[in-house]
Amino acid sequence: SDANECTTDGCKAGVGCVNQPHNLSCEDGDKCTSGDQCNSGACKTGTSKVCDDSDKCTTDACDPKSGKCGSNPVFGCGGYCKDASHCNDKNVCTDDTCAVPTGAKSGKCAYKPNTKACNDGDDCTTGDICAAATCGGGEGVEVLTAAGSGTKGYKDDNPKIAEFDNPAGIAVYAGNIYVADVGNHSVRKISANGLVSTLAGNGKAGYQDGYGKLTAFNKPSAVTTDIKGNVFVADTHNHRIRRISPQGAVVTLAGNGKGGFKGGSSSDAQLYLPRGVAATPLGAVFVADTNNHRLRLVAPNGKVTTFAGNGDPKAVDGKGAKASLAWPAGVALAPDGDVYFTELSPSSRVRRVTQDGVVTTIAGKGDGIFDGIGVIARLHNPRNIAVDSGGAIFVTDKNNHRIRRINAVGFVSTLVGFAGAGFKNGGLGVAQLHSPDGIAIDAFGRIFFSSWHNDVVRVVIDSIDNCNIGGKCYTSGLRKPGSPCQVCDPNI
Repeated sequence: SDANECTTDGCKAGVGCVNQPHNLSCEDGDKCTSGDQCNSGACKTGTSKVCDDSDKCTTDACDPKSGKCGSNPVFGCGGYCKDASHCNDKNVCTDDTCAVPTGAKSGKCAYKPNTKACNDGDDCTTGDICAAATCGGGEGVEVLTAAGSGTKGYKDDNPKIAEFDNPAGIAVYAGNIYVADVGNHSVRKISANGLVSTLAGNGKAGYQDGYGKLTAFNKPSAVTTDIKGNVFVADTHNHRIRRISPQGAVVTLAGNGKGGFKGGSSSDAQLYLPRGVAATPLGAVFVADTNNHRLRLVAPNGKVTTFAGNGDPKAVDGKGAKASLAWPAGVALAPDGDVYFTELSPSSRVRRVTQDGVVTTIAGKGDGIFDGIGVIARLHNPRNIAVDSGGAIFVTDKNNHRIRRINAVGFVSTLVGFAGAGFKNGGLGVAQLHSPDGIAIDAFGRIFFSSWHNDVVRVVIDSIDNCNIGGKCYTSGLRKPGSPCQVCDPNI
């Protein structure tokens, strides 16, 4: 026997062993083949077994030892993965991960929808955000100049000729815009027709109650109004809160003029460089008492108490005296009664005080620039703050030269501001700001803000005045009534 299954072995007299090839069936040792047959003394492989699990994302093969079909995943196809690098679905609105069971060599991709900032490709919208794994929900915006020639100075006139000198805090009431004009030591008024006038202040640093231009302020930096039309002023370098009646009469509401910390009656209380004010409907005023690292509350009769903060210049959340504030600046009252405030650099936070005195941080944690949720987001020297009727929060991110928006879930996005400091009107990806400071929202949802180094007051309008043609954002509505996308002006 020659141990060859493809020969017939025998012994022939006078010859010896004879191994005669035959054409019978045989077994080639591969269990993935069938119909093997002898040919010329050798076992020739028959028909190979076909393995196909109908999954285009696997490679299928037969195991020659067992004869069973098996499959191996193609990583990156059909959700098969070995690590997260195989799971990129190229959708910014999903977080891609690879879930590999313990002991397994491969797993399946998981795509979890997120709420990150995104760009929906429409240049006429800003503040796009991911929802249900889809980018959208942004607002169409454009920045225009509301008043100011852009030349530093002091001039009352029509909106294109008027001059400001480092305009800061802004308030709106009954169609009028009130501006704390820091460098001109005055409070200016922009009427509904755009005419700029001086409400109070003589243009020189000083302190004097009285009427209109016979009064004096020292670097007023914030204004707010109540339902009666009274204008409250953070007279910063006089360490006082002043009140201007609708007729222009100026009185001191609180502060004795000495920088310090003391509660009590109007004439006894002390503030230290207050930079933010927010009035309640009935004339009480929340004050960002910046250098005392506290929020103060001034009653309508001028009595001053501490609302939040213990004087320790640290950003520590908590209730009552356990909370500490670091350089509070802008302050705003929300429709639900909560108080929101900004903290200057290096804290660079936006924080909230509930009606029962609990202080929490809702956005930011030190200087930087990043859109994201809560303390993951970064701002740089946020100056002032406004809350709209729906609870959305808008912040002048001064050193980032942007207006930021915080939505209901705490996501921080950029509303307007592009490519650093500058002065350029237009939509998203076009408009440039230079150190935005004050901010206020009128009854029509228009966002007015001051541009400190541009020496102008500007306004953000919504998508009714914008249209998208060929991926470019053009403006029309305010200039040419009608359907914006029929009358776009490509020159703007």
